[in-house]
Amino acid sequence: MSKKFYRKYGPWAVVTGASSGIGAEFARQLAEKKFNLVLVARSEAKMRQLASELEAAHKINAKVLALDLSQDGFIKSLEETIQGLDIGLLISNAGADHMGAFLRVPVEKLQSMLRLNAESHMLLAHHFGERFLRQDRGGIVMVSSTASLQGTPYAGNYAGAKAYVLNLGIAMNYELKKTGVDVSVLVPGPTSTPAVHDRTDIDLNKVPAPLMKTKPVVSGALNALKRGKPYYIPGVINRVMSFMGRVVMGRTSSAAMWGFLMKSVAPSK
Repeated sequence: MSKKFYRKYGPWAVVTGASSGIGAEFARQLAEKKFNLVLVARSEAKMRQLASELEAAHKINAKVLALDLSQDGFIKSLEETIQGLDIGLLISNAGADHMGAFLRVPVEKLQSMLRLNAESHMLLAHHFGERFLRQDRGGIVMVSSTASLQGTPYAGNYAGAKAYVLNLGIAMNYELKKTGVDVSVLVPGPTSTPAVHDRTDIDLNKVPAPLMKTKPVVSGALNALKRGKPYYIPGVINRVMSFMGRVVMGRTSSAAMWGFLMKSVAPSK
């Protein structure tokens, strides 16, 4: 798959949220396929370390751009960095959250998270979608979450934003199906990343679901893009829970189940 994948989407890929977790794993797997990389996130030091490792291990080129995608005008800064590069792939992965009961989270934090988790994906998908249409080829992977599959209590703002990403990606997949531009949405469940382990606002390690490793999550997403799948839910348990929530339980019952699960790990204040 590597050579065909590279020919279709290479030679350069942009990866947002690339400093750790799923984004860093996307960078690693694309570097293994000989993609040159533009790594985008807020943590410049972590990205520079990753870029150096990948350049040495795979003989690729990697650029680093420290950027906050929740701020106005980030597309202009990104465009200045990638000017002259033959970009064929966008991994729109950047995201964060501030969980807890909706009315207990400061509205300023909710607004910032909404811009990062939804608006930034829209802006990136539109910008690179136009670019890829002009060159008659390209791929876009947007990262959503299984929280998007229902109203998820104590993560309502995050779930709503990720639902936007999921529905936008599915719609774009249909609209661009015969253009040479592929769009797919990764819908991961709980995954072993710093975003899960190293946080103080909520203890997601207590959620009664096994944490997936990033490697199969990312490899499955790249395969889904190549196959033209509109979305991909990694992990048998995640797919079973998605089916149960969508078909068997319905939205209200599914939200109630997740409310029960999340209440035990959400902060009391």
